[in-house]
Amino acid sequence: MGKNILIKLKSADNVDLSQLSNLFGIEEEIKGLASFKAEVTGDIDLPNVSFSAKVEKGKFQDFIFDNLTFEALYNQDILEVKQFILNKEGHQIKGKGKIPYEFSFMGRE
Repeated sequence: MGKNILIKLKSADNVDLSQLSNLFGIEEEIKGLASFKAEVTGDIDLPNVSFSAKVEKGKFQDFIFDNLTFEALYNQDILEVKQFILNKEGHQIKGKGKIPYEFSFMGRE
């Protein structure tokens, strides 16, 4: 029998990524201020996830950037990056695409 879920995180603004990485025990240096929105619906074994985020004045290890915008959807074991934009000193990387990816909240057998 399916286990339905509905989790909505309307938004979180100005989240300090260095504090968040400490909370989750991430060893790599991560810095910046993030704002994000997320929603998880559907069956816990086959969730539908929508996520968007923006990071200002970011740093990951030795890589420093001005800002990053990210928008993604996940359902039926497909991760779709709708938008990825990274800006650094007047230069920009853009991307989007889909890949198969199995994700589980509870661990599938």
